Amino acid sequence: MRSKRDECWLVLGSLVSGLAALTFLAASSRSLGLYQFRQIIQIWTIWALSAGSLGFSVQQHVITSAGTYRSVFQALRSQEVLRVTVPLMSGVAVVTTIWRTEIFGDSSTIWPLLATLIPLGCAATSATRGLWAARRKFRFVAFLSTLENSLRAVAALVLWLFDAGPGAFALAILLGFGVVSLAPRPSLSVQEATQPTTRIYGSAIAGLLAYATLVMSPMIMAVKSANIIETSSTFILLALLRTPYQLSLGLVPKFAADRTLGNDRTGGGSVTSRRVPGSVRHRWAVLLCIVSGIVAVTLGAPVAVQILFGDIVAVSVMQSLLATTTTAIAVVNIVLVVSTSTARLDRQLITIWVFATGLGVAYIVLASAISLTSMLCTVGAVELGVATGLLFVLRHHRVSLFVGGTDSTPDRRKWTIAD
Repeated sequence: MRSKRDECWLVLGSLVSGLAALTFLAASSRSLGLYQFRQIIQIWTIWALSAGSLGFSVQQHVITSAGTYRSVFQALRSQEVLRVTVPLMSGVAVVTTIWRTEIFGDSSTIWPLLATLIPLGCAATSATRGLWAARRKFRFVAFLSTLENSLRAVAALVLWLFDAGPGAFALAILLGFGVVSLAPRPSLSVQEATQPTTRIYGSAIAGLLAYATLVMSPMIMAVKSANIIETSSTFILLALLRTPYQLSLGLVPKFAADRTLGNDRTGGGSVTSRRVPGSVRHRWAVLLCIVSGIVAVTLGAPVAVQILFGDIVAVSVMQSLLATTTTAIAVVNIVLVVSTSTARLDRQLITIWVFATGLGVAYIVLASAISLTSMLCTVGAVELGVATGLLFVLRHHRVSLFVGGTDSTPDRRKWTIAD
């Protein structure tokens, strides 16, 4: 019963967080206008990309290494976290510095500087949530998710009243990282980890590519000199429909903790995984409700976009249908990625994501022009390809969804997965 309540709190926290994010975007778009809002689009895209790359990977690493890390700063200084955070910061710094005029429409160096700080903030907030999840304080994890975007939303509304510039709205995004101050004190008791420190490269790369697939479209369209209205329309439509996606992400700390901390080791090099709290049917029901909600908003998305953002964008019902279908597949991929990662199938996970996104990028690069419709079709094809590949891998290695993780035994076909 407590497990179900925890899941409800996590979903509720993600829902409020998603609504707060939409409030931030609506306030900033109406305050800044189409041209200046372009800069916030790119900063927000980098934040979403960093959160997707580092959110699950750092969070899962801290959860499974709960007996090792006693504070956020200790986790950030670890080699495992540095090896995924520093390359991302460096990549963001290089790309936004070289193409800052094309990306932000401004040659000022303040934009690359702000963008480079974002991955560090995402790593810190992910470590904070991981420390609380390791203590199984999932209600507080939900509260942190809500607070992070709520701080940004309140700041955006205040800045709108004072007619602030785009730089102030960009700083409001950084304000959300203030939730790190609510990290647990080192003196709090920690549930001992039942696994050694995990490698986080697979989940970091998968998270990066997964979120890049959903959020990089506006940046790519900007670099390819797409129409600014279509670029903004792509960003806002995907941002609106990422709210159900965020609901699913809200369950990741609980799901990852159950699969990693909830395992019982047995002798003989085999693993017998116990059922995680809550029934399989209950969790599939949660996912079904989320996916059904995505489909339900298909017809309402164009109206919602018009109400929230005014005439700044234009979205058709067909484009909305493409976006909702893509988001529904992405929700399923969250479960598949977590299951594959906790089963230590990193090589397969990375290969599938690299291959699928590589084909998508190749098409975008070779295409003479990129429109909103063609971009949505490309993203949908990538998500579908990943889902198909991961389902095949999980079935081949007999890894069940919503069930405890696996051991690092070389012969994975000998694993016993409790039903």
